[in-house]
Amino acid sequence: MIDEFFAREIDIVENGISQRRSAFGIIFLQLYNKATARNARALNVLTKYSDFAAGRDPTGGMRVEWIDDETNPKEPAGKNG
Repeated sequence: MIDEFFAREIDIVENGISQRRSAFGIIFLQLYNKATARNARALNVLTKYSDFAAGRDPTGGMRVEWIDDETNPKEPAGKNG
């Protein structure tokens, strides 16, 4: 039943263009957009769904990991190349 729900196609209008997307794609995109805007609840749900989906996929599925640029600053350009 869950697989059927996520696989069903829904008509949406995005930027004035009519598109057909899977329920999974719509939900994932909404969670992703909120998580990248630093919404902790959306990130938590996205991470839990990632773990759930990976457990159902024999190949391991996708994993979501938040990388905080403030705690992991990038090297200055030119230092390593």
